Amino acid sequence: MFLRVTELVWVHHLRRSRREHLVRRRNGIASAVFSGVPVVFGAVAVTYGLTALRQGSLAGEVVALVAGYAALYVALALIPTFVALSEGTEPVAALRYGVGWLAKHPTAALSMGLLTVAVLAVCLLLTVGFALLFAGLAFSLHVAVVEAVDDAAAATESAPDAVPQ
Repeated sequence: MFLRVTELVWVHHLRRSRREHLVRRRNGIASAVFSGVPVVFGAVAVTYGLTALRQGSLAGEVVALVAGYAALYVALALIPTFVALSEGTEPVAALRYGVGWLAKHPTAALSMGLLTVAVLAVCLLLTVGFALLFAGLAFSLHVAVVEAVDDAAAATESAPDAVPQ
């Protein structure tokens, strides 16, 4: 009996590890491409912002402001996108999910972004622990918030509407 249970656990572990490997293999390139988008917008914002400050150009300041806003928006939209990618969703569908999630839950997205900055600040104080702690803590926080908000939204949608009498 014990041997059979051990075999079942081992088979389950192999299936899960194969699935995780397939998810990483299938969505790894999309994750790398998606993660570069806010960096590009941020670089454009910094470049135009510094140039505009040196030359006093209003157009450069506007471009820097728009690029900075786009970088922030894309970074917030990519958080639920990466959660969906980690669950095995196709890249385009995950990106649509992330943008839709951000549009439906802007307060939760901003709160999650601010909590991520707080976790970053705490991890920076632990200079040695930064490399080990930040990525795990931040992504765990993101997964917890996205799932909690999705569960609350699903419960709200499935609850019967109260009829005033």
